[in-house]
Amino acid sequence: MKARLICEADIKEDVKKLVRKYVMEQLLFTPRGTQMFDWLCVAAHSVLSSVLLLGEVPVEEMPSVLYTSLRQETTEKVENAIKMRRETLARVCISAVGSVGAVTNVPSAEELAACTKNNPYPYVITLTRAERQSVESFEEQMACYCSCREAIEKYIQATPTFTKCRAITGGPGCGKTFVMIVSAVHAMALGLCVMIICLLAKRADLLGGIHMHAFFLIPVHENASVQRLAELAVISLYKNPEKLAFIQRLDVLCFDELGQVAAEVVSCLDLIFRMVRKSDQFFGGGCWLLVLLILYS
Repeated sequence: MKARLICEADIKEDVKKLVRKYVMEQLLFTPRGTQMFDWLCVAAHSVLSSVLLLGEVPVEEMPSVLYTSLRQETTEKVENAIKMRRETLARVCISAVGSVGAVTNVPSAEELAACTKNNPYPYVITLTRAERQSVESFEEQMACYCSCREAIEKYIQATPTFTKCRAITGGPGCGKTFVMIVSAVHAMALGLCVMIICLLAKRADLLGGIHMHAFFLIPVHENASVQRLAELAVISLYKNPEKLAFIQRLDVLCFDELGQVAAEVVSCLDLIFRMVRKSDQFFGGGCWLLVLLILYS
């Protein structure tokens, strides 16, 4: 009223005139489409009517109290999902490693699941030679385990250099998956977030992990490019807060039987990690343990 745009006599009519003036002198010359033009007309009338007639400023987005309540509920749901996944992985890994007498200083499943970066397991998990194991096999096994453990410990020290991936290769039945599980237990004992994935769903359940497509939500689209598949997967992940948060927190990823996966799928996973974790490093800069099967002819 002080600006003489409206008067107390007929405020409603003056609001309509003010909206008409805004449309004819401002909005008409704004480069917008038809739908946006209509939306801005309705928004202008709604804002001016609420402010001048009701004395309130309208809010188009979600009210803050509902947003904070939703975030709190989602955060609790995410934390519970991550905790359950960690407990499941710890239980399966300890059942596979704890019964082997050649592995010493193995914690219980409850102790392993409770380990954090600030409160890690105080003992170092070590391998000893089994009764029927040859010296050459044990030395090769120890070299592989020490290499994986070195990568994990380098990663947790937060050095300014990239932690190289470790690929465990060998023929069928030589103990590749066993070394991977022991390395995963060592990483969990240090409080790191670990996940085991596999291309085969039944084997993923056997290892306490999750199927690759179920974890990354990669859609089935035969004609889509790698970039498009990664974009669709990221869109699906942002609709699933539990899996999105788990991927963002993931420290060590153990990929069993990677040799069965196509190169395009590996490239898609790389793009997903880069976009979700907002990183330019390979696979988002995490510590990756890969198991590849070599078939000898």
